[in-house]
Amino acid sequence: MSKIYRKIKQVEDGIRPAQTETVIKKRGSGLLGSSVIYTPPRGLGIIEKKLENLFTYLNQDQNYEYDPLIKLAVSHYQIEAIHPFRDANGRAGRIISILLLIQKQLLDLPILYLSAYIIREKDSYYELLNKVTTQRNWREWILYILKAVEETSIYTINKIEEIDNLFKNTWILVQEKLPSLRKELIEKIFEQPYISPKSLVDSNIKSLNTAKKYLIQLQDLGILIPKKIGKEMVYLNIDLFNLLSET
Repeated sequence: MSKIYRKIKQVEDGIRPAQTETVIKKRGSGLLGSSVIYTPPRGLGIIEKKLENLFTYLNQDQNYEYDPLIKLAVSHYQIEAIHPFRDANGRAGRIISILLLIQKQLLDLPILYLSAYIIREKDSYYELLNKVTTQRNWREWILYILKAVEETSIYTINKIEEIDNLFKNTWILVQEKLPSLRKELIEKIFEQPYISPKSLVDSNIKSLNTAKKYLIQLQDLGILIPKKIGKEMVYLNIDLFNLLSET
């Protein structure tokens, strides 16, 4: 889990040391701000032991025969409660949640963006986390997470279908107007909204000039829009960008 934290924060440290006192306040964690609502555990080896217990619960299905979505809800709370890092505990926890769904074969790819739902419903999120801590009210918390998974799944499926339709329509247009272009090139401009000429150079497109020519041709069809980032010219798949920007 420390690797996830270091990747998120681009730092070299990991589990917060025993002497580091962290508190959770109404407006976040730190030494300043509103009143304290929770004090995470600390002490030599305590955090490590609690994380070991958590991952035993997640990984040993033969001993803990719970539905993966229940495990997701429980583990998300536990990571927030243990608060193993100085910062980014929520982000690390959400990544663990997605990796859990992949491990349990409920997802093939990490495409379920639970953060959007949690950010939108953040008041309920913090209220229900606190209810588990103070009242042991697991029911409302688990229902909240199940609803987050359900709504995010529906949203994601709809978004994938919209992107798939956009790709099909784009490919039909290219076949009509630029029949010499390969389908692999169109697939490439759908991997992410921005693409640079040098990222197209491969075994099929061997020169930078050829890559630029193809991107300009797609620009002329209105599929791509040029945009300068620093000293480099990149091309924006504008319809894909707009789809991904919609909430």
